[in-house]
Amino acid sequence: MRRICVINQKGGVGKTTTTVNLGAGLAAEGKKVLLIDLDPQGNISHCLKVEPQKDAYSLIIENAHWKECIVNVAKNLDVMPGRETLTKAEIILAGEQFRETVLRRRLEDIRGYDYIIVDCPPSLGLLNQNAMLFANEAFVPVSTDPLGMVGLKKMENAVRVIEKVFDHNIRMTKVIPSMYDRRNKICKE
Repeated sequence: MRRICVINQKGGVGKTTTTVNLGAGLAAEGKKVLLIDLDPQGNISHCLKVEPQKDAYSLIIENAHWKECIVNVAKNLDVMPGRETLTKAEIILAGEQFRETVLRRRLEDIRGYDYIIVDCPPSLGLLNQNAMLFANEAFVPVSTDPLGMVGLKKMENAVRVIEKVFDHNIRMTKVIPSMYDRRNKICKE
């Protein structure tokens, strides 16, 4: 099972779009896919019109079983929704022991998926640390402007820190250029 986090501390670079399109494409190819929405904005839930009873907050903070938090949205495509309550999760997790590995521990017995893809919020907070410590791959959407490249360097450093501090094997396997405009000189550079 491939576990991928789609992550960048910068907002508006296409993390959710990448997550949804990648998941839908893999599901269309017959792969069993779970999308986990860790962004408090809950855009995956909005895009896919999911009205959850339980969600990622229920899993992480309320200790709900992962099966209770998943909604099937299409053939081979399941979603664990996120919503604004995840903002509280960051605050609650701050006071917990082993707070960086809650997601990994809650999902340690998850089976039946070829891909689990985690949509991360635009930060390097505890939710993203949890995502990186669950995943074994990081896909980083990057805007093709100078600030995007600065953000990419920061993400490379964050991945290295997670690898070193937590002795966790995660690799930045994809950098996905976004917001490219061939008419824009900065994008060409």
